[in-house]
Amino acid sequence: AIDEARPGPGALTVPVPSLVPGGAITTALGPGCGSPAPALAANGAPTLPNPAFALDLTAAPSASLLLFVAPTGASVALAPGCLQHVANQGLVTLGFLVADGSGTATTPFPLPANLALEGLTLHWQGAEFVTGGPVFANFALTNGIATRLACR
Repeated sequence: AIDEARPGPGALTVPVPSLVPGGAITTALGPGCGSPAPALAANGAPTLPNPAFALDLTAAPSASLLLFVAPTGASVALAPGCLQHVANQGLVTLGFLVADGSGTATTPFPLPANLALEGLTLHWQGAEFVTGGPVFANFALTNGIATRLACR
């Protein structure tokens, strides 16, 4: 709402719909690589709390996958056209996943009701094991995403 600077006829306050730099958001960091490139997407809003928050990786059916998270992003060339979107500092491998018959692997990442996490941004990227892949001849990379945590 905007308050009137000089009192006069009309409303003293005018509502103005707008977007502000806050709240829970998911941002694309850049594309993946491979042929076809596996994909990563947030499955829900990164709000606190959200016990159902998860990440979906889409790859070849029955593919072997890794998921990484870091508190900071990066743009490191690992191979021609292949960028690492998560920084090495603070990098955590969340686990080994196997895609189902349709090529999807979902990993839950429940977000607690912890106000101290408000504003935390996490950077995510996945890798699919691919013989002869573009990264180290063994991997294809997903796109990168960043999620900023916020209260509902």
